[in-house]
Amino acid sequence: MTLGKMRLVAILRLLMVFALLAISRAHAKYESANEMMPGCRDATSENNRTLFLQGLCVGAINALADTDNEVCPPPNSTLGQSLSVVINYIEARPERQHENFTLLAREALRQAWPCRR
Repeated sequence: MTLGKMRLVAILRLLMVFALLAISRAHAKYESANEMMPGCRDATSENNRTLFLQGLCVGAINALADTDNEVCPPPNSTLGQSLSVVINYIEARPERQHENFTLLAREALRQAWPCRR
């Protein structure tokens, strides 16, 4: 690899680190269900005003549904169904909306689709 390519790779890696840091800081700002729910609701509609929050919500729910060993969605379930499960669960518990969104979403998915052992 030439010196120019090595510099380019190093610069790209540095930019990726800065981008990841910026995203993690932004995500830390949106931890509670109160902060995340507008994006979750908008993700189920045609509303584009909260695209960043929609991405955070959909990403968190998709990751939980795919990786949590205690969540076993039906084989043909959709991301939209997972979104509905989480939204309905959190909206039914307004007194808990100050809590961590990811933890509440995990509870919702585990309750809706527990794994049979």
